[in-house]
Amino acid sequence: MGWFIIGTSLFITTVSSEHVIGYAESGYNEGFAAGIFGWGGALTLILLGWFFIPFYIRTQVFTMPEFVERRFGKNSGWFVSTFSILIYVITKVAVTLFSGAIFLELLLGWDKYTSALVLVILTGIFAVSSGLRGILYTHIFHAYVLIICAVVVTIAGIYEIGGLEEFTKIPKEHLRVFKPADSPSYPWTGILFGAPILQIWYWCTDQYMVQRVLSAKNISQSRRGAIYGGYLMILPSILLLVPGLIAYLKFGPSIVEGKVYFSLVSEVLPVGIKALAIVSLLSALISSLAACFNSTSTVFALDIYKKIYPKANEFRIVSVSKLANLVIVIIAIVWISFMSYFSKDIFKHLQVVQSYIAPPFTAIFLVGLLWSRANGIAAFITLIVGGILGLSRLGLDIFEGSIKPGSLLYDIMQINFLHEAGFLFLFYVLLMIVISLLTPKPASIHLRGLTYKYRKEVDYIDNMPGEEALKWKKQDIISSIILGIIILSMWIFLML
Repeated sequence: MGWFIIGTSLFITTVSSEHVIGYAESGYNEGFAAGIFGWGGALTLILLGWFFIPFYIRTQVFTMPEFVERRFGKNSGWFVSTFSILIYVITKVAVTLFSGAIFLELLLGWDKYTSALVLVILTGIFAVSSGLRGILYTHIFHAYVLIICAVVVTIAGIYEIGGLEEFTKIPKEHLRVFKPADSPSYPWTGILFGAPILQIWYWCTDQYMVQRVLSAKNISQSRRGAIYGGYLMILPSILLLVPGLIAYLKFGPSIVEGKVYFSLVSEVLPVGIKALAIVSLLSALISSLAACFNSTSTVFALDIYKKIYPKANEFRIVSVSKLANLVIVIIAIVWISFMSYFSKDIFKHLQVVQSYIAPPFTAIFLVGLLWSRANGIAAFITLIVGGILGLSRLGLDIFEGSIKPGSLLYDIMQINFLHEAGFLFLFYVLLMIVISLLTPKPASIHLRGLTYKYRKEVDYIDNMPGEEALKWKKQDIISSIILGIIILSMWIFLML
């Protein structure tokens, strides 16, 4: 694939219904502070393009578990394969379904479970029949229809409230991108030291996102696709957060939780445009969910099935991949029964769950790439400890009502999720360092092309001529610098 398709797919894969609905909800409740995840994602895509992608493309891996196995051995690869599938079901599939179910419940009056069932069946049919190529191409249409509709909703909303001058009536705390350190939602300390942990895991190490850049023709196309995706990620924090602020001005602090975006669309758009906005949201939902199904089935087929049956031919692997899609659909339907535990602030809920899961994965990738002494024993123990702590922390949220105030578990739950992610990341990094130093050095097979020190010890033939690749590289450096300046300028503007 080329850079344009890759960048567009990165954008629309992450900006699905949970972001459209969730961003508006967060904008209504918290203001611009939630926008830091979109803008931070843009900066993280620069990191993906310049640091992570060369490792992935040169080693010619198909999946992130495969990369982990090459760097740290089979045990770590098996863990990442199986745990990744679990993560996809309890985060991406569940949250996307939940947000879509809320929307269909408000739109058609269906209950959440019927809505989710219809969505998951339609998505399963699409994912099984189209594959990654079909998903990437349909992403282009969905992405730009979604952008156009978001622009229309924003402009119509501004007109409805009486113009831009009405934004002066918004409380100042809603316009601040950095909130006080004791803020229960998005403290500035958590934004600076915790949010990057989530961003690196999501954009740079998760199969769900990285699979898009792995479809590139070469490193140059892959890197430019990541940078272009970064430019597109500027948009959600404006076009999807501002409608939440508009709803705050139009309706006041009285909208029923979970209904901000739907209420605004219902009030400010004419019938025809309203229908287009609804269709764009549902198509983005199905497209994003299908991408998740595809990533999950790829991990299962290549990192689990192919290991068990190494002599399986390509036709058999593709068939198993499609069958795995059907299984994921069934699991997703079963998981619908747990959706009652979710917060109505969908976007914040997604970040909270990811803060429990991301730290060990971010730690093993960063330490593994930057430090050649890190070995497989340390990585595997870190993943095991991280998996246990992450799932245990998720369980505390589910059984929150039964935990007594004043207990140790209750005090742990009061720690802000971004602070918690930062602390856990430091713990896992130290754990990896200590165990690595106490155990044997990794074999050379786990280092060649897999760490920064030995990054050039793998033969890689780029299908782009040297002079042309150098020209692209210079252009990409300029594009990355401009993107960074834009993001930092927006942060400074919202801090004043």
